[in-house]
Amino acid sequence: QKIIKEEFDRSENNLNGQKVCKYHRIRKQALDEFLNNGLPTRKNEEWKYTNIGFLNKIEFNFPKPVPSEIDEEIIKECTFKGLDCYKIVLINGQFSEKYSDNVTEEGIEIISLKKALDEKPNIVEKDLGMHIDYTGHALAAINTAFTFDGVYIEIGNNVQASKPIHIININDSREEALFVNPRKLIKTGTSSNSMILETNHTLGEYSGITNTAAEIILGENTHVDYYKIQDDSENSIYFGYTKAVQAQNSTFNDTTISLHGKFVRNNLNTSHKGSNCETYYNGFFYTDGNQFVDNHTFVDHAIPNCFSDENYKGILDDRSTGIFNGKILVRKDAQQTNAYQSNKNILLSDEATINTKPELEIYADDVKCSHGATSGSISHDEMFYLESRGIDKNKAQAMLLNAFAGDIILRIKLPEVRDIIADKIERRLENKLVNMA
Repeated sequence: QKIIKEEFDRSENNLNGQKVCKYHRIRKQALDEFLNNGLPTRKNEEWKYTNIGFLNKIEFNFPKPVPSEIDEEIIKECTFKGLDCYKIVLINGQFSEKYSDNVTEEGIEIISLKKALDEKPNIVEKDLGMHIDYTGHALAAINTAFTFDGVYIEIGNNVQASKPIHIININDSREEALFVNPRKLIKTGTSSNSMILETNHTLGEYSGITNTAAEIILGENTHVDYYKIQDDSENSIYFGYTKAVQAQNSTFNDTTISLHGKFVRNNLNTSHKGSNCETYYNGFFYTDGNQFVDNHTFVDHAIPNCFSDENYKGILDDRSTGIFNGKILVRKDAQQTNAYQSNKNILLSDEATINTKPELEIYADDVKCSHGATSGSISHDEMFYLESRGIDKNKAQAMLLNAFAGDIILRIKLPEVRDIIADKIERRLENKLVNMA
């Protein structure tokens, strides 16, 4: 807490005119929230299965005001081959004019969050920090307190974005462990359609801590596909908080894929502010070694006639740990809600651990809601069926596990991304099964 306070004071001294802006009051409120409560412990229900006390043992620093120099080849390695997109690069939480594309498509504005706060404060401050509830969420509070830059994306009314937007978060921990706090504010106008892809990349041998947050505001009749691909280094520590706010007749489709990284915690929340909203959560994680992946989701059904469908799957190996905590809240007036939730997991090792906790909290009586969770090993009946048809054991296991993962991977609408992710999972499973033979 002392380090956080000292760094905030240093950053505040460099704000100049922003000290008197509306958002700076939110920064200070978020800082007070963290200083008063500190990091959560397992006594907190939201962190019951997750101990983040290890953060106190890491000697980290905050990034310098001037962004790191990154070789252009590194940027290329962070992209998906063949994907035609608008590339937006954040280095240590700071918007990179040098490596980000200059987007000139009519109806789309993508600029640094710092620039947006300076040039259009009345528009930005209407939403920035107004949707993420950092009370009881220490890392979200830290991100809110240290939101000095990031990216601002605005999709205008009736705009059908011609390309996906790829946000590349880079944590340059080659010289020291850095604690970076990228922030995204994404606003979409009525009857618009857009795809956003977010990836994270930690450089160096130090434990890079990336603590990111995104506020996504969907206008009426808007469709947003949001993809988070977490395929980072073994030294990476990641905390992510995404909050979507949906207006009437909007559709939010989130897909989160977690493949590599020492520690991953995802918080994904959606609030319905109008009728006939549709929310889709798709998730897949594959852990091995001592990896730790924690997915917390929440859908707030506050308006009648809305729909949500959530499907998370996990494959866990070695001594890795996975957590799924999904909650659906149906408020009293949210009649004729349809809400579904499923979490299925396969454990490849006796030492792997999954903690799953699907929740339904319903106060309306005219609803259709269900939830369920399963965990276990590969089905013996399915294995027998394949082996009885001449398929050897390793091939049969690979086929079943790929089919299990493929159900989620196929929901990625960008073929260049989907094919690369599917290939990575397939090769990883094949290597695992060959080593087991």
